[in-house]
Amino acid sequence: MPKILLFTYVAVCLAISNPIFSAEVGTPSTVRPSRDMSKVKFYGLCGRPIFPNTEWCSVNGTKTVTLWGFDSQALKCVTFQNCGRLAHSLNFFPSEKACKILCEPTRLALALVSKQNSKSHLQH
Repeated sequence: MPKILLFTYVAVCLAISNPIFSAEVGTPSTVRPSRDMSKVKFYGLCGRPIFPNTEWCSVNGTKTVTLWGFDSQALKCVTFQNCGRLAHSLNFFPSEKACKILCEPTRLALALVSKQNSKSHLQH
């Protein structure tokens, strides 16, 4: 069981938000840190159940906390790596100087569905 979860952590992450999704494991691509962060919304779409918008990860041997967010303008999910500092609230926002912003193509399906849900909500 642990091997399956480790291999398909992206699929498990998506399944928490919507069990009907399946996902392929992909390699995150780096996005410039100078990106306009004011457009990033909808934290907590994906992550671990105990702390919905965070997930432990390791970067160069250093444990960090990753916060997931949905960029409604770019129709992508992005992650914020806070370089070792712990998030003390759900509204924690890491320093731009110390962090990298990563985009995972495997989360695009979830992002597109979320965008569609937003549009249908606005029509009512």
